[in-house]
Amino acid sequence: MSEKDAGVDDNVMLERLVAHLRNPPSIPAVPVYALPDQQYLEATVLPLLLRGLEEVAKTRPADPLAFLAAYLLSNNPQKTSHPLMGDEGRRVPLQGIAQMAADIIGRK
Repeated sequence: MSEKDAGVDDNVMLERLVAHLRNPPSIPAVPVYALPDQQYLEATVLPLLLRGLEEVAKTRPADPLAFLAAYLLSNNPQKTSHPLMGDEGRRVPLQGIAQMAADIIGRK
């Protein structure tokens, strides 16, 4: 192979490298369920849980666990309907939810 051919090969390789660096291949997105445990919980559970805990701290209900459970059920972004939703999909006020949850827990 002559020096001229080697120079052409180097130029082709250099052009490919520059093209790759300018337009890197896209990395496929990792589904949320495939994330490591901590990242999965931070992405899916923690935002709603923290908002629920803030509501517990603000409201200071008599049964904070029932209140938190009701809050999580009422504000679950993945569910469209459940027993704690009011008519036409409107959310029941939090105190009402806490009372309903306490009643349900008390029956068991």
